[in-house]
Amino acid sequence: MTAGNSENHDRTVVDVKLFKAIGLFQTLSGDDGRRYRTAMRVFFWTMFGTIVLNVWGMYLSSNDFQRFTFLFLCVTISLMCSLKAHLLSRTVDAERLGVVLDLARYAFTSCGRRDPSRLSRCRAKLSALLRTSVTIQLCVMLVWLLAPFFVHTRLSVTHLDGTVSEYRIGMVNLWVPLPDVVYDSAAGWSVVYAYEAFFFFCNFIAWMQFDCYLVTTCFALNAQFCTLAAGYEALGRRKASKICGEFRTVRQQLDRNGFEIQKDRVVGDEHELLLQARREADTDLHRKFGNADQSEYRPSPPYRRPYRRN
Repeated sequence: MTAGNSENHDRTVVDVKLFKAIGLFQTLSGDDGRRYRTAMRVFFWTMFGTIVLNVWGMYLSSNDFQRFTFLFLCVTISLMCSLKAHLLSRTVDAERLGVVLDLARYAFTSCGRRDPSRLSRCRAKLSALLRTSVTIQLCVMLVWLLAPFFVHTRLSVTHLDGTVSEYRIGMVNLWVPLPDVVYDSAAGWSVVYAYEAFFFFCNFIAWMQFDCYLVTTCFALNAQFCTLAAGYEALGRRKASKICGEFRTVRQQLDRNGFEIQKDRVVGDEHELLLQARREADTDLHRKFGNADQSEYRPSPPYRRPYRRN
């Protein structure tokens, strides 16, 4: 979504203020979002390195099922977030994603004067949903950041050789290549905590930005398709009373002009001329009321030349 298309926030389904607050708008802004995409690439490589490191940690924790399961869950979630960050960090993909968001504009309803009320309702629901979701995720991240300072229990880990060690509870409790003594020291634990906090923040930003984009696109496409469907349903419909009145008026005019054929008034070869006039009249009616309800108009039966006795 380009900056020019979003200057008027009321003309698009996208919650531009929220997108700017979480950095997604800047990430998809073409050349203006280079710094944001560079940061997203840093997030990607941080998550990728952590994934590789903890795959080795899973092997070392193969004797501890609980520890192995927890690391496997962290690796799986981080893998999904890293793929989202990689997609947002590429300039080509970011520009394509921005173009797709142009479908959320109200300008598509200007053709044929379609009713934009469905888009307005969609925008209100979407904004409430996304802001609630982002608020909940921010609260969860805040709880995870503060939890290690209030939880004083220790984590028991069974190593590959069968030995058991206890570590101070951290934010995510990832595997790090540090000796037990260094990890339990104040300086070592602070470094590990900062690393885990940055890793958690990378996952949070990538997850939140991509999900907000995906949900917005789905809501916008659904609203646009519903608007198109409503437009097609009303295509060619007019007030029945007005149509019937016009039909009756035209038919009366044709009758007064002598286009209504009466069998008892046909004499000699005049029926050929009358038939031609009748066809022209029916053609004019079809041309004028082609989109109307055909049940209101019934063309007269074809005229047959009367049998004449010698």
